[in-house]
Amino acid sequence: MDTTTATTASINLSLFLFTFSLLTTQALHSQFSTTYTKHCNHIIPQSQISLTPTRSTRSHALRISSSFYINPTNSSIQSDSSSTSSSFYFAPRNIRSTIAEGVFSIEAYVTVKAPIISSRAINFALQGFWSENSKRLCMVGTNFLLKLTYPNSRNLSVFDCLVKGVLVTLDDDSSVSILGVAKFDDENYQFMLSNANACENVVVNDDGGGNLPLDNVNKEFCSPNSIRIDAFELDYGNECRNVSCDVPGVGYLPKFMIYKTLNCVDNRKFQMLLGFRNSSHVGGSFQFDPRSVLIAEGKWDQKKNQICAVACRIMNYTHSLENAVVGDCSVRLSLRSPAVWSIKHRSSVMGQIWSNKTSSEQGYFGNIGFHNSRRSYYIPPSVKYEYANTENVTRSCEKFKTDKGVNKYPRADSANLRFDMFVKNSKGQRARGFASPLFVGDRFYQFVRQNPSSVKVNISYQLVMHPFPNFEFGTQTLTEKIKIASEGSYASDTGVMCMQGCRHLEQNFDCDIVISIKFSPLYSKDGEQPPIKGTIKSTRKTSDPLYFKSLELSSSSIYTNQAKAAIWRMDLEITMVLISNSLACVFIVLQLFHVRKHENVLSHISLTMLVSLALAHMIPLLLNFDAMFKKNHSRQNAFLGGGGWLEVNEIIVRVITMFAFLLQVRLLQLSWSARNQENDCFWGFERKVLYVALPLYICGGLMTWLVHHFLKPSSYSRRNLRRVFNKSHLRKKISLWVSLRSYGGLILDGFLLPQILLNIFSDSTQQEHPLAMPFYVGITLVRMLPHAYDLYRAHSSMAYLDASFIYANPKMDLYSTAWDIIIPCGGFLLAILIFLQQRYGGRSVLPKRFRQGPVYEKVPPLGGEELQGEKNFFNL
Repeated sequence: MDTTTATTASINLSLFLFTFSLLTTQALHSQFSTTYTKHCNHIIPQSQISLTPTRSTRSHALRISSSFYINPTNSSIQSDSSSTSSSFYFAPRNIRSTIAEGVFSIEAYVTVKAPIISSRAINFALQGFWSENSKRLCMVGTNFLLKLTYPNSRNLSVFDCLVKGVLVTLDDDSSVSILGVAKFDDENYQFMLSNANACENVVVNDDGGGNLPLDNVNKEFCSPNSIRIDAFELDYGNECRNVSCDVPGVGYLPKFMIYKTLNCVDNRKFQMLLGFRNSSHVGGSFQFDPRSVLIAEGKWDQKKNQICAVACRIMNYTHSLENAVVGDCSVRLSLRSPAVWSIKHRSSVMGQIWSNKTSSEQGYFGNIGFHNSRRSYYIPPSVKYEYANTENVTRSCEKFKTDKGVNKYPRADSANLRFDMFVKNSKGQRARGFASPLFVGDRFYQFVRQNPSSVKVNISYQLVMHPFPNFEFGTQTLTEKIKIASEGSYASDTGVMCMQGCRHLEQNFDCDIVISIKFSPLYSKDGEQPPIKGTIKSTRKTSDPLYFKSLELSSSSIYTNQAKAAIWRMDLEITMVLISNSLACVFIVLQLFHVRKHENVLSHISLTMLVSLALAHMIPLLLNFDAMFKKNHSRQNAFLGGGGWLEVNEIIVRVITMFAFLLQVRLLQLSWSARNQENDCFWGFERKVLYVALPLYICGGLMTWLVHHFLKPSSYSRRNLRRVFNKSHLRKKISLWVSLRSYGGLILDGFLLPQILLNIFSDSTQQEHPLAMPFYVGITLVRMLPHAYDLYRAHSSMAYLDASFIYANPKMDLYSTAWDIIIPCGGFLLAILIFLQQRYGGRSVLPKRFRQGPVYEKVPPLGGEELQGEKNFFNL
């Protein structure tokens, strides 16, 4: 009966859901039909979906190759392309044929970024129909209407690639005009401009090294089944001083040209979009703006191994996007991939852009060079590097103290030669950046495998610096990044690198720069010094405008072997923490069993001691509470983390620490309750403990403050002050809070002191053993083990990451060779005193004259006659 009822209920629920879904679908379809009939039926009549499969238009044929440009209808367009433009992205999907010939049902997603429509980007779905015969599209959605008209020509070309339309907001009937560029199938598009002799009568500066053939650079110009977008930095030469070099005609000189491949046929014919702006940020999309965009066609020149292209402007768009056309194809473009790189030319793709007009014609501009502003992800192995005379540079380099043959330094093919850096000028102002090898010998850095016998090799570098505010570089105060291309030699037996540097200026190069770098040994234990240091100097005269004072270079990176050692050390420290906290839990449990068996000793345990032990577990929990919830705690965790395993171990450590804390609180609660129930005199003894212990603790805190305030950081323990691999990698003065926390660790190391004082004041007898021996000996061992480990770590490991301490953290206790000996000796001395007190009595540890407590003389009771005499006396 129950099974039948359940089955019936399940069937009824399924029928309800099916009916609800069917009614909802019909309602939505009815709403779509009503809206579409009102706004679009006169453009493309609505038709039913065909049940018979027929040829359908592929979705990318309707996809706009770039974002649309939006402008309010009947509004003129500003000529300044630097103003914020609006755009939206149109992505068709679910294209299905209908019973009407040449009509297809289409669903699409649209993303709009237009302040005139919304203050933020909005996404919405559209549904409608596309007519293959009229090349028109009409779609409706929630509160939106979209109408697009595609080029309707049998012979599609660059002059027929514009898509025009309107986007209407239905609730207020406002509209915006739309302009975009369509992507066509290969068989429907005809290359008309690529047949022109675009590169005729132009001198291409190839430095005599030639260019790579198409087979080697195909990934640079045409990526199969994908659209390539890249940014090129424009190089305005001396010619631009006398003539205009405003290519798009926007009234200023853009810094970058954005290149987008629309189509490539047989890897030899290309359709491209060229955008000009002041930002190199691509972001995965091409911002289409008719004011600063050119549409180009090109082909591969087999003889010169380069792409020669013709670019056209978009015209007649100022008053209405509906009137926009493609014309004025007077712009020429060449793209090539150099086969030989040098200190002045080290881009995987470079080229030129010029006008075939005469200087007297409107729209003429001078010859402009360009190169890709970011290093390409693909460098052909056939690329070679040509060095200048590196021997002359060696004479100008700084002389470092070397220990040839004594230590081992990074090899030229190792990842240690790529490093982050900090640069400081003579005024102490800083810049951060990175240095990365480009070529080692004549091979690209990633392809190099150094011969062990080759000690000194030629090497080329790229140095990039990002100045902090008000950074003075020579006579200038720079805010933009500084790029220095360099080449020279590196000796892997001494770790010394000497290079000549060239800084790319607007119209030339400053190559009077010498860069000297000294790498520290791979297995150096000197944690106070950065692993890499050097200088950047100008060899010009001090009166030269390009002269700058020497810059100090230092590393903020670590070697790979140091990183591996740090990871191994962190794994070991995590194990040590797990063992220590687990042992602490065991010892506390043994103490709980002891007081359960001997309940009378609970009031004899010092509450001050128990509170300090509870704080010893609580403070790490509070300081690292975010480790249980956050995935990325710090920069070091991000660098050293291995798939989240480090974070998992940290959480396990916190859980065990929490368990030890709860056990300690339970012991404190039992002792507190026992005293309240007995209402004995031990509360008075506990106050005496505080009267003695608190002044001692306060005096120690004052001494810590005095040392921190009046002594320099170098007066502290050297290993307490290591700040090797933080952002400045320089030694910093530690904060007062860190010093007080370290002093707090010293107090916790002496946790037995309050119990010793309580035993003395209460004069505990030999029969009273408030602490179990495994408890006070075991906890003492747990507190002393970090100091023993710190001695091992100091004499066996290399420089380490300061923020990666997990066990024996110098911020939580006092660690140095002296403290690591003094503190364990003091801790074991306190444990011995507890043993003697519980064996021979609380005051057995004092000198004999202090062992005897207050002595009270017994007075015999008064007799009857004496009492009667006193009574008569008071009656007088």
